[in-house]
Amino acid sequence: MSGSSSDEETSTRTKKGPKKLTDVQRQTIEKLMSDPNQEIYIPDSKNEKSDLSHNLKRALNPHEYVRNVMGASAGAGSGEFDIYRGCRNRELLRQEFIKQQAEKERAQKEFEEKRLAHIAEAEKKTAKKRAKRLKAKQKLKSKPKKINGDESNKESGSEGEEEEEEINLDEKVDDDKS
Repeated sequence: MSGSSSDEETSTRTKKGPKKLTDVQRQTIEKLMSDPNQEIYIPDSKNEKSDLSHNLKRALNPHEYVRNVMGASAGAGSGEFDIYRGCRNRELLRQEFIKQQAEKERAQKEFEEKRLAHIAEAEKKTAKKRAKRLKAKQKLKSKPKKINGDESNKESGSEGEEEEEEINLDEKVDDDKS
C-alpha cells in the first residue's frame, strides 16, 4: 500500500501549478466557467486620465471645501503656510493642465482644418483631371477617323460606305505591292 500512496503523493506534487502558459489560460477559463453568473472585473483600457500623476488628479478634482487661509505673509503660522503652498501648487497644476488641454484642442482643430483643406484641394485637382480626360475622350469620339487621308465614319455616312472604303483601301495596298 505504501507504493500506491507514493503514487498519490507524486501525482499531487506534479499538479501543484501550471507549467505552461496554456495551462494558466486553461485554469483561468475553467475558473471563470465554474460560475457563469459571477461578474468578472475587466479593467478599463488606458486613457488620458490614468496617465495623470496623483497630484494632478488631486488638482483636477478639488475639494468642495476650500480653506480660507492667509497668504504667505509674516502673520501666517507655519501650518497655514504649508496649507497655502499645497493649495497654490494644486491650483498651478490645474491651470497648467487646462492650458495643455486647450493647446491640444487648438492643435487638433488646426490639423482637422488643414486635413479638410488638403482633401478639398485633392478633390478639386481630381475633378479637373477627370473633366480633362472626359473632354479628350469626347473629342476622340466626335473626331472622324482618317484612313490614308480619306475621311470615314462621317455622321451622314452609312456602314455600307465604310465597308466599301475599306475594300478600296485593301485594293490600293495590293496594287502598291505588285
